[in-house]
Amino acid sequence: MSNNSANNDLTATQQYLRQDQAAARYGVHRDTLRRNARLIPNFPQPIRFGRRAIGWNVAELDAWFARQTNTANAQGGLR
Repeated sequence: MSNNSANNDLTATQQYLRQDQAAARYGVHRDTLRRNARLIPNFPQPIRFGRRAIGWNVAELDAWFARQTNTANAQGGLR
């Protein structure tokens, strides 16, 4: 199994993704995650694991991205 696919596969006990793992899972740049957390009021906030390590709750990110997909589909697709 490649390292990249290992980052995208979650076990039932894994609740948080590090920044690079979250970016890979949702197909966005890591800076996009930080920018969204800063600028979008309902975007999930990162959890600080240490001085230089942050991560996101998987369930919160899944729910937020699902809402965005549902909203875009209801409006006739992404524009």
